[in-house]
Amino acid sequence: MKIRPYLFCLSLILTGCTLGPNPVVVETQEKSGGPGLSYVVTVRNQNSGNGQIVVRIKLWEQDPKLLLAQQEQTAELGAKETIRVTFSFPQLTSLGYHYRVEVKYPPD
Repeated sequence: MKIRPYLFCLSLILTGCTLGPNPVVVETQEKSGGPGLSYVVTVRNQNSGNGQIVVRIKLWEQDPKLLLAQQEQTAELGAKETIRVTFSFPQLTSLGYHYRVEVKYPPD
């Protein structure tokens, strides 16, 4: 029996399946020590797809329009996998900056 491509796509849509990961940020830890600050971001894949993701962090003091620093990293995320991504900012020396972490699939 032949499965028509449109029926296959329709079944994916109806069952909520995706072909890639569904990444979410679970936790972000701010750490000092050594040269500067580091942020450890924990990302979890909420489904069984896998692929490359982008994790981005932005830091500021008071006004979010006045960005102090930002970095992004790409990572591979497997089915139902949890990973940690570390960002280092050697130029920043004190704790307490405001930050925003974004995770995106697919990467641009």
